[in-house]
Amino acid sequence: MSILPRFNFCGVLQFCAPKSATTPSRKTLAPIIQYRFTAIKVDNMRKCTIIFNLILVAGLISCSKEEAAETVLEFTTFDHYFVKNKFHIDSVGSFLEIHDTASFEKVFGAAATMDKITWIVPSDFSDKFVISVVKNFGNNRYDLKITKISFSDGIVRVDYSYNLIEKNLSYSSTGNSIALIKTLSYDAIHFYENGKFIRKTSMQD
Repeated sequence: MSILPRFNFCGVLQFCAPKSATTPSRKTLAPIIQYRFTAIKVDNMRKCTIIFNLILVAGLISCSKEEAAETVLEFTTFDHYFVKNKFHIDSVGSFLEIHDTASFEKVFGAAATMDKITWIVPSDFSDKFVISVVKNFGNNRYDLKITKISFSDGIVRVDYSYNLIEKNLSYSSTGNSIALIKTLSYDAIHFYENGKFIRKTSMQD
């Protein structure tokens, strides 16, 4: 009996006997089975390698976009303003964006000082606006400070530190941190206290 070599439609080499011949023995089929198993194994390994490389490249591109998207914004802080008594402060704090002098003066007053101080003036609001965090300290004293403002994908992110300095004082007080930044188009402002998300605001609020 003669075995005729041929390739099937998948390109796998097979050895087939003529139709009139008897069924090939196990010894004859062994090379065929081994060849097909090896071909399938190699093909699967190639597919896994390709998928892994695609996932790796996608991850690198995503990280690159996220890093490139964030822009750190310059800002000026002002320390010599107090919060007026009539302004209501939310329990977790008030997070403000102010775009005109009238709104600013409803919340803040200028503290009397002998030092030469730069104040926020009406002309500043022509191309800038105020972002502020206001806290009710109660009978404690805290250090409250806006430390970083950044912009990414329509969101202004405001990072501020809020740390206890002294507690159980004989008086209560409030505190604020005021930043003046260039006007820009944005969807919302997100506030982060010591790295933790606290509140978001938008111009529609």
